Amino acid sequence: MTRIMFGDWLPDQPPVASAGLSKADGVVAVAGGYAPIAGFASMKNGTLPARCIGAGGYRHADTPYLFAATTSNIYSYSTSGYTSVASGLAGTRDLGVRFCPYGAFMLATNGVDPIKKFDPAAPSAMINLGGSPPTARYLGVVRGFVVAGYAGGSGLRIAWSDNGNCANWTAGGPSEAGQYDMAGGGDVTGIVGGEYGLVFQEDRILRMTYTPGDTAWQSDEGVTDAGCAAPKSLASWGKTSFFWSNRGFMTCDGVSVQAIGDEKVDRAFRSLIDRGYYGAMSAVVDPGRALYMVAVPSADPTTMMFLYN
Repeated sequence: MTRIMFGDWLPDQPPVASAGLSKADGVVAVAGGYAPIAGFASMKNGTLPARCIGAGGYRHADTPYLFAATTSNIYSYSTSGYTSVASGLAGTRDLGVRFCPYGAFMLATNGVDPIKKFDPAAPSAMINLGGSPPTARYLGVVRGFVVAGYAGGSGLRIAWSDNGNCANWTAGGPSEAGQYDMAGGGDVTGIVGGEYGLVFQEDRILRMTYTPGDTAWQSDEGVTDAGCAAPKSLASWGKTSFFWSNRGFMTCDGVSVQAIGDEKVDRAFRSLIDRGYYGAMSAVVDPGRALYMVAVPSADPTTMMFLYN
């Protein structure tokens, strides 16, 4: 009996004398090799009336809440199917809808309409978030603040709520709410929260550190040689963020970046997609199987999903 060891999937390398595989379709990496990956299955309780442009979920008081969005509506999902909780929206497929849990609430934004808030105490409808927050394409929770990226329609602006109050966006007085306009780095393409904040731009990554006092945040250039070029490629788990940059697939731990696709899959990815398809991408982290999964709409127009273990 001969044991054959399968290495990484390396489509960018020549098939002769490569240490890995030139083809690995329909499989997922496991210890010692690969295993089949199950196909997609539809949600059991009905379907959306239009294309899904965003989805999210969270758990509050031991109850799970799931949401899906179209360009015009946001729906909650349960055993009875999809129920509209917000309507009359003006969202777009390219911008999508972002969901962001904050305490007991779920916030949602599409970059065009006012930020929405779901309250489990009144689950029949999402209402506009109070405090006159700006419109935003991206949301993240950093410590006790909600941070909004691409705020007020400005690609170089971030804004944040008061500490511990997502419905107060008025700066001054005892409030720690405020905003910051960046001088460069390209448009904001994502926000990752936590103990500190990461503001992803097209050409750099800015780190937000909380400094109590007159200035709530200290903003430092954490990474200056890479940024997130495709907003919908950004997905995070723990302190690690995965994204597509102009240099290829990268990870960021909040301090530095690491190239994970260089001379492995980056050229194969570029052959499938151009900037015109960035708005149709989607990405997620599967923590159970330690996978970063990014869907790549190609000009075929088939869709391929890249899985990084």
